[in-house]
Amino acid sequence: MPTKLLRLRRRRLSGRLGAACGLPFFILCAIAGSGPPSRFEPLDFERINREHGLSQSVVTSILQDRRGFLWFGTHDGLNRFDGHRFAVYRPEAGDPSSISDQRISCLLEDRFGFIWVGTELKGLNRYDPATDSFVRYLHRSDEPESLSHNRIQNLLQDRLGRIWIGTARGLNRYDPATDSFRVFRADPSSADSLENDEIHALAELQSGEIAIGTRGGILALLDPNLGTVRNYRRDPAIRPEGFVWSIHQHSSGVVWVGTHQSGVGTFETAKGEFQFEKIENLGIARSVRVIREDSEGVLWMGTDGGGILRYDP
Repeated sequence: MPTKLLRLRRRRLSGRLGAACGLPFFILCAIAGSGPPSRFEPLDFERINREHGLSQSVVTSILQDRRGFLWFGTHDGLNRFDGHRFAVYRPEAGDPSSISDQRISCLLEDRFGFIWVGTELKGLNRYDPATDSFVRYLHRSDEPESLSHNRIQNLLQDRLGRIWIGTARGLNRYDPATDSFRVFRADPSSADSLENDEIHALAELQSGEIAIGTRGGILALLDPNLGTVRNYRRDPAIRPEGFVWSIHQHSSGVVWVGTHQSGVGTFETAKGEFQFEKIENLGIARSVRVIREDSEGVLWMGTDGGGILRYDP
């Protein structure tokens, strides 16, 4: 496991960068996958915005489905792009088969080709391409097997096809056989439950465990078969008010953890230990929102205001 991040460095890119958040990182990952460049050449980006039919300029999530369509979640509708024009999905009054909310937070395509759409305020939606319609999943206080909260923060499909939904209050696992949810919440009376259930990151580890990033700087590992949880706190020197914002297990097995305001570190699953290095050149890039690995094993980290970090283990 790497003990120091001495080769971690911030790269500056020139070129016309589009306003839609997520687009530059998406394109850079594709470029990086072709092999490590000796230097970054100026990049010329094409901007796609409202003038081209995009419903709104704040883009929160991007997905390309198996049919080739590009999906863009925005703060004013879900957009489907066929390479020429956009189709925009918004809530329609009196139509329960329309999407539940226009503020989109995350997207996922499952193994059956359904598109799962998380929203900021009004729950989860499942889009069926065959019928061009949505099924809504909402929190209902009188239904214990309903979604735990209507603020959806992340989505994950595991190797068995189960859908995991992180919300502002609780982790949910969707069971397609019963069309219901099992909810995992913080329970102070149980040592095997989440210590904090405000979910900010999800990842499936090579062991099959579900890694969960929460508020309070806690990384939780959930055994999906037993339903038991082990909670791990970061180094006491790390700010306790922060949270784990991103998780990625490198092909070498090392689990990388991006945090809010505390940089990036690694977690050793065998020992249950965090390791955070003081990285002087992070500057304002102390909040790591996303971590991805390219085909060469190089890690790319998107930060909150500090650009992109590249690290070659």
